[in-house]
Amino acid sequence: PFAMGAIAFFHSIPVANQPAGGVKLSACLLSKIFQRRITTWDHDDIKAENPDLNVPAGQAITVVHRISGSSSTTGATQYLATATVNSADAQCKWDLESGSSIDWPTGTVGAAGSDGVAGTLDETPYSIGYLDSGHGHNLGLSEIALENNERSLTSSEANIGDAATKAIEQNLIPSDGTASFANVKLYNLDGPDTWPITMVSYIYVRKDVSSIGHTGTLLKA
Repeated sequence: PFAMGAIAFFHSIPVANQPAGGVKLSACLLSKIFQRRITTWDHDDIKAENPDLNVPAGQAITVVHRISGSSSTTGATQYLATATVNSADAQCKWDLESGSSIDWPTGTVGAAGSDGVAGTLDETPYSIGYLDSGHGHNLGLSEIALENNERSLTSSEANIGDAATKAIEQNLIPSDGTASFANVKLYNLDGPDTWPITMVSYIYVRKDVSSIGHTGTLLKA
């Protein structure tokens, strides 16, 4: 592994209509929204978590997602699947796939790449989508506060490295650098500052690269 990053959810509710502390959505509500079980911002469940949210009656939620495989889709959907799997409310549970390519419900909007998602959010009031947090912040989008196992927070308030620390403590990350990291999942781990959708980037190198000579030596180094 050589880098970690956060996947976050962003929205385009006008600032004047947002609660003073920003919009907060539990994994249950996000699951319902992205599966089109909740389709308006004034839904009672959303107002229960955001009593100061001031939106027009019946204001539709435009759901934006990536149209092709991506790590952000993997992170967002696997987070929703793991965070809602034990929910007592059957409507909370994530019943779609959880991976890089999803058969999204009718009525959602597909966009190409992080730029496409960010651009659609920016151009479409009252929309919601997911992308890497740094990208969203650089464009000035409004981030939704998520729940970790202890509190609600945004990715900018979290310590992104805490997820890896917790994973090491729980032996979720291989100690052998030659082992596979493909099944490492840093979702919903403990800690007050732990971000619930932390992604790990890693590089695979063949064990024997002697056939490419000095270039192979440099690659392994």
